[in-house]
Amino acid sequence: MERRMGNGTRDDGPPSTVNLYLVDEVLSALQKAVRRSLLDECVFWTAELARSGLGALAMARFGVMCSEDVSLGHPGLPEYVLGARRRYLAAQRAGDAARAHDVLIECAYTLGVVPKNRMPATAAVWVYAELEAQVDACAAALAGGAPAARAHWLLQPQTKRVALMVAALAECAAMAGGAGGAAQAAFHEAEGRAVALMQTVYLEDGAVYLWRALGNLRPRDSVVKANIAALRSLVAEHGCSAERYCLIHAAMLFARAGFYPREQMTALSAAPGAPSFRDAQARWPGRAFPIPSYALDKHTRRGGSGGDAPSGRVKGRDTRPLLLPSARYWNVDVSEWTAAEAARSHGDGVVRAAHTTGPEAAEGEEGLDTLLTHFYKAGVVCVPAEYVPGGAGWDAADPYRLPAQGFNLRLERRFHGKVPPGTAADAARAAYTSLREAAAAKPAGTIDAAAFPTLGAARPASPPAASAAPPAAAPAGRRSGKTGEKGKAKKRRLQGG
Repeated sequence: MERRMGNGTRDDGPPSTVNLYLVDEVLSALQKAVRRSLLDECVFWTAELARSGLGALAMARFGVMCSEDVSLGHPGLPEYVLGARRRYLAAQRAGDAARAHDVLIECAYTLGVVPKNRMPATAAVWVYAELEAQVDACAAALAGGAPAARAHWLLQPQTKRVALMVAALAECAAMAGGAGGAAQAAFHEAEGRAVALMQTVYLEDGAVYLWRALGNLRPRDSVVKANIAALRSLVAEHGCSAERYCLIHAAMLFARAGFYPREQMTALSAAPGAPSFRDAQARWPGRAFPIPSYALDKHTRRGGSGGDAPSGRVKGRDTRPLLLPSARYWNVDVSEWTAAEAARSHGDGVVRAAHTTGPEAAEGEEGLDTLLTHFYKAGVVCVPAEYVPGGAGWDAADPYRLPAQGFNLRLERRFHGKVPPGTAADAARAAYTSLREAAAAKPAGTIDAAAFPTLGAARPASPPAASAAPPAAAPAGRRSGKTGEKGKAKKRRLQGG
């Protein structure tokens, strides 16, 4: 029987699993296990959620991991995750708990086996740095008395920006197979332009238009089209909370489809070797694994902003007082537990440099007294053998990772020790809205292109080729009532699609 959850906590009891792990930490540990391809831990943490009646949370998190942690590792991944989710729900409706639990274990194991790629997640952060630079330059030009930059892509109407995004993605698809540094720079510039345009539309609540445009793309392979549709279904049918990642994942899947080997353009099957739920329970009974220190990231109570811990603070919430209420609820005797045993699942909520172990330690431990530094060095970047689809002679690295990390660390320095006023998305939306309002109050015109940084200037990778300026928008004019009604009807049709 599934437990009802609200914001990670029980409606009628403590926020713990049957073995007294905190739910937010189990979800984090599961995601980090998938990211690190730790198959035993992938299975254990999934089984822990399933036997605690929280299988739906595990399945929801798999939808997030699909675009945040694995994404381009296999082009057929979204369709597989969507199919697994449907099989899980069908087993639930039929009252077949054993089958539902087996589907969860199989999905976790397969996600752990598939090669990893985090580009959609890092690009989703990189774009904030990019928009910040573009917005600042445009705002400075407007403040200096220049007329509104109607020709600049940032101030184009929403429909125009969607069209420019589609054009940039088509440009990427046409370059697939190119070799050498020049091709790499041109591809990254076009891909970054598409992501930036997409984000401005998304910030204006235009996701429905983005999905419609992505669905109308004509990829060279039917596998790509099917998996773009699967990503949309994960959001529309199953409420995947990572829609921003799903959109970027879909765009990059189209842009980089030509880089995949032909034999990889197939539907993804379940990885062989996954144990059944019953086998997992027999192999790892009780508290077989401690909560790893790298799972105590900023989304957990102990790591920072999880639960009711103060957002953005280095010191999270001390979770030791939650142990006894959880034990009483689950009828577990903890009277003879040692301090070491209790520390496997509960602690004081202080991020320490000693938390850095294993491969991340090579990056150094200095600076881990800050929340986001710990998050990036211990919770995010440890992805073994990241697979980045690219052309021959490319450096095969994620071009968005370092600027994304730098942007978040700059935010932390700005707000360190305080509660940040909202998220980066909130700040970007507010700045972008203010810019468009300021531009609307200016007479139509054009600002010299030299006033704007080249797209990708915030990225310290190989410098991208300069992009051609987008065509100027049609002169602003008063529409007739008939044309306006047609536009409203088209908007209603798009929202319905």
